[in-house]
Amino acid sequence: MRFWKNKGKSNEDFLDIFEGDIYRFNGKIWDVQEATSFEDAQKCLLESISFFQERGKKTRLGGINSLMLLSPKYKYDGALSVLKPDNSEIFTSFSEFIQEVELNGKIRIKIIDGFKELFIA
Repeated sequence: MRFWKNKGKSNEDFLDIFEGDIYRFNGKIWDVQEATSFEDAQKCLLESISFFQERGKKTRLGGINSLMLLSPKYKYDGALSVLKPDNSEIFTSFSEFIQEVELNGKIRIKIIDGFKELFIA
């Protein structure tokens, strides 16, 4: 995957996100061995949703992602550090990660008052 690092027009102005076993995004570099497994990220997500639900709080994406980043139990450094289930690459966004967890039947996504909220299936 490639994206513009500058607004120039040459191929030199692209920056590859994936190069072999190294992933790069927003100046941060992850080695595949240092990435978070999908299973651990999914567990962290489910625990974060439960934490909010037990306290009667809204389970909107931003709040859930922020709580996941604070988890001392899991090595979660944002969705861009999470390997896809087949370990082939990392997720490109938190929304993409959430969709994969939903496809696995672990969560449901509902739109409430115009915001996506997450619920344990």
